[in-house]
Amino acid sequence: MYRATASGTDGMQDTLRSLGAALDARLARDVTIRQTADGFHVRAQVAADLVDRIEGRWTTMEQVLGRSDMLRMGQGARILDGARDRRGIAPTPGAHEWSLDIVGRLVDRHRLTDVTLVEHRGHGGWLLWHHDPVRDRPTVRILGDAELRAEDLAGRTAAVGVGRSGQARHGGRRRMPVVARAGRGVLAIPREIPAEA
Repeated sequence: MYRATASGTDGMQDTLRSLGAALDARLARDVTIRQTADGFHVRAQVAADLVDRIEGRWTTMEQVLGRSDMLRMGQGARILDGARDRRGIAPTPGAHEWSLDIVGRLVDRHRLTDVTLVEHRGHGGWLLWHHDPVRDRPTVRILGDAELRAEDLAGRTAAVGVGRSGQARHGGRRRMPVVARAGRGVLAIPREIPAEA
């Protein structure tokens, strides 16, 4: 099974984030991403420009992205991040780039395989089908907007680290305090449902 490996470590986060940026550039919707032995099979509805999107003129895009395509996408994300860091530019990702970055982090952290992602139409989330190695069966995980935001907050907090003063530290520098408030549904745990259900 294909695993994105750029610089010797699993890098589905960078790969999926880059794919998300490409989907945002194509004004995509109704996205399905299926992991294959050598990369991904991607299917989406895309618009040529904003006018086509507003007027409802959509075209089906279907593409198989191989190992070399995925490695280039992952490397491109890291190069872009480095350029943004050097210039002090805060990135503002599009919806697909943001959500697929988070989904990729989950895939990497839990070492998920046989991944298929289906975008919730109009709900800002994903159905994440994968092989559950513990139960040895397919499982679907529902990642709605609240779950994605909670995972994003948890990932940012873990990546930056919080010092004794309550201020976030990153590379020895202090940044703004990290504040997490547990509101209704904000820190929801993603639900896992066996595929047979």
